[in-house]
Formats: sequence, structure tokens, C-alpha cells
Amino acid sequence: MYLILIFVQLLNSFWSTSDLEVKKFVLQENSEINIIGKSSFGNFTCESKSLYDNQQQVELAYTVIENIFHFQHGTLIIPVNGFDCGVNKITSDMQTLLHEDQYPEIGISLLMYIRMIQGTPMLSDNEEQGKLVMMFEIAGKEKEEELTVDRVINDDGFSLSGNVKLKLSDYGLETPKPMFGLVEISDEVVIQFNLNFLKI
Repeated sequence: MYLILIFVQLLNSFWSTSDLEVKKFVLQENSEINIIGKSSFGNFTCESKSLYDNQQQVELAYTVIENIFHFQHGTLIIPVNGFDCGVNKITSDMQTLLHEDQYPEIGISLLMYIRMIQGTPMLSDNEEQGKLVMMFEIAGKEKEEELTVDRVINDDGFSLSGNVKLKLSDYGLETPKPMFGLVEISDEVVIQFNLNFLKI
């Protein structure tokens, strides 16, 4: 991963972004980010009810160098209290686990998308797979993640969809034990997302 970033920095030193076409998009209302986890009561899904805010639209821009899309302004801010886990107790314990009182928001930044030229499975003409590099900020701690995603392109924009596994302990979070009415939540969760961007 670090070799890729060094390579990108070298490319940027030779290419001026002013000479590159910058494409701009806005996040659409039908985008989704969910947290999928396991608890002592079984699997659960926490759906984000506040991903899209008409007052603060998420704008995204990118430039392309070779097969790498370099994102700009691609940070999604998600209120922790905007997640609904379907069961009030799990929702409450998830908010407590994420220290919602101290860190009321989760930040997810799109850093770059790397097209997979070789080894791409048979997809339709407007579909492809690639590597997406994202930065997660949870409870004040940041960690970079790289994952395989599907990219669907159309005349109006594009979408990115995929899943990434996170360990809550990597962000200094300790899952609660099933005592005093708390629900035990597994250390590993899956962030499932489907982000739809409209060209502006």
C-alpha cells in the first residue's frame, strides 16, 4: 500500500493537476452505509438514516492518472446517532460502544480507486471491479483500508459498492460484555456500502 502511495506522489510531481480534467459529482439520496455485526442475540444490521443531508450535500471530485482515480473532497460524515440497529438495546449499546458522547460522527474518506485491468471477471459493458482505498475515522482514530469494489458507470454518474471488515479493537474500542443489561457485540463488524454519485 505504501509503495502505491509513493508511486502516486512521484506521478503527481510530474503531472500538474491543473492540466488534468477534474470531474465533479454529488452523493445521491439512495446511497447506503450499513454496519453488520454479531451479538449475543444473533446477527444485526445498523442502517444509517442520516447519510444524506439536503443541507450539506457531499460533493466528490476526481482526476485520473493512468488507471488510478484520485478523489478530492470525498469525505462522508455519518452521525453515530443516525444508525438504527432494529432493536433499541443494540442501537443504544452500539452508540455507547462508539463513544457517541465524545465522538458523535464517523468519517469515511474515499482516497483513490485503482482499476483492475487484469483478472476482471466477465461483467456488463458498464461494470468493472477495482481496488478502493478508504480512510475510516472512528472514535478519534484513523485507519486506512483497501478493498475490492464494484463500479457501475452510466451517463449520469457512477456507483461504488462493496464490503469491508473492520475490527473495533483497531480503533481502541472495547466491546461490552453481557452484564447490567448490555448486549455482547463481536469485535469484527462489516461495513456494507452502496454509494451513488450524480455528475454535476
